[in-house]
Amino acid sequence: MCKKAKEEYMEECCEEIEELAKKDAQMMNEKVKQATLRKKKNLTGCIKDEDGSILIDEETVKRRWTNYIKGLHADEGRKGKLEISKPMDGQSITASEIKQAMDRMKREKET
Repeated sequence: MCKKAKEEYMEECCEEIEELAKKDAQMMNEKVKQATLRKKKNLTGCIKDEDGSILIDEETVKRRWTNYIKGLHADEGRKGKLEISKPMDGQSITASEIKQAMDRMKREKET
């Protein structure tokens, strides 16, 4: 799906370059440079918006990440301090149980 979105993006760039070739050679050269510039980033996956549409543009990806992180920190249930009113008896909690609970919380947060 990422490959298809990238191909569509490049097709749009090519169409824009063809239009610029008829009007403004300098702008056309800038657009070619922008479209063919290799970035030093390793893009391993797709970033999608809230609707599931794939984001290609770097600025929209940054905005999506910013909104996502803000959403993680805006959890209303985390306000205030946790207080334990009585000592806890019973078995101690293992590190693997904590990891499993955290993984489950991450999955629930993503949906």
